[in-house]
Amino acid sequence: MPSSVLREFFILHHIHRADIWSCRTADFLGRRRAMQAECLVFIVGVIVQITSTTVWQQFAVGRLISGWGVGALSAAVPMYQAETAPPQIRGTLTLAILILPLKAEAYDIL
Repeated sequence: MPSSVLREFFILHHIHRADIWSCRTADFLGRRRAMQAECLVFIVGVIVQITSTTVWQQFAVGRLISGWGVGALSAAVPMYQAETAPPQIRGTLTLAILILPLKAEAYDIL
């Protein structure tokens, strides 16, 4: 079992790659279609996880695929919110989606 630091580096590396993929997909397909495609990637990953009964490698691949979908959505959703929200609440919405996961992680550590 890898150390927690190595595991976190691996996760952050894949999230960063998913963010880059998400931005390019959003520019090519448009924001809404890109989010739909990224949700589909997540759903495929979940299906792979659900269908694994005895093979842990299949479950790990499903986690990787669904992680790509979630990582891509973590970049696409703030872009979409920043473009579609009314100017009065635009900053609050974008900040909330970036700050709330950090707050949840801080509570998880405690």
